[in-house]
Amino acid sequence: GSEYECVKKIISHLKTFSMWEMVNFKQVDVDSLTGINIQKILEEVSGPFGMKSNRQSPYICVDMDWDAFWKAKSQRFKKSIRNKINRVQKNGGFVVEKILLEGGDAPEFETMERISRSSWKSMKGTDLASNSAGLNFYKRICDLWGPNGYVYVWFLIIEGTPIAFEFHIEYEGTVYPIRADYDEKFKLLSPGSLLEYEIIRNIFINNKNREYHSCGHSYDYLLNWTVRIKDHQDFEIFNIDIKMVMLYLFEYKAMIVLRKMGLLKFYKSLTR
Repeated sequence: GSEYECVKKIISHLKTFSMWEMVNFKQVDVDSLTGINIQKILEEVSGPFGMKSNRQSPYICVDMDWDAFWKAKSQRFKKSIRNKINRVQKNGGFVVEKILLEGGDAPEFETMERISRSSWKSMKGTDLASNSAGLNFYKRICDLWGPNGYVYVWFLIIEGTPIAFEFHIEYEGTVYPIRADYDEKFKLLSPGSLLEYEIIRNIFINNKNREYHSCGHSYDYLLNWTVRIKDHQDFEIFNIDIKMVMLYLFEYKAMIVLRKMGLLKFYKSLTR
């Protein structure tokens, strides 16, 4: 309820710095109270600013029962999911488990690290075992919000062994899946799809949360689940010195004219 006052204080404070050129608020949901108030305050105060599209993020509203929601999905998508479930059932079946993480010392982190080490991300060095900073980030989230019951991990288990996980934050009726990995050895069983299906089904059946925010881009696999999109934009605030004003005029005035005139591709070809 204090978004306007908080945003105004932040922007006012930033402008007290003697040395700054540009401030960038990244990936702000423009329809959220934060996004609405950032735009409102920037329009009230003097100084150039602009908005750039960052990502279109799919989300699911839990505004009906599971049967009605699932029935509305395409026949092709439902058949694909059923085939994946049947494939695993023929190989002994699977279990899905949801666990509350109350702190960064939770033993489940060892399992998450093992799965991540066996994922395709290990080849890029972005798995949790290779990236200690990333692992500590998730542990820190658990230390801060775990005691409040906001942080969970979901495991997909086959023959008693977890082979995939999703790391979630649940806050004020919204589920945020912010990390997912699966063991590459089980790729043909589509563990990511199975776990996602069971998680979304559980959210509808339990009816505890109102929204599932994918936190991703508008990938095809996410658009199989929903056509609803959240528009996330970057807010760029420019200082009023001559260099930054010129940059603002180029980015948000000249470039618009070039696009309208169809000259943007020509300009880019000259700058290569």
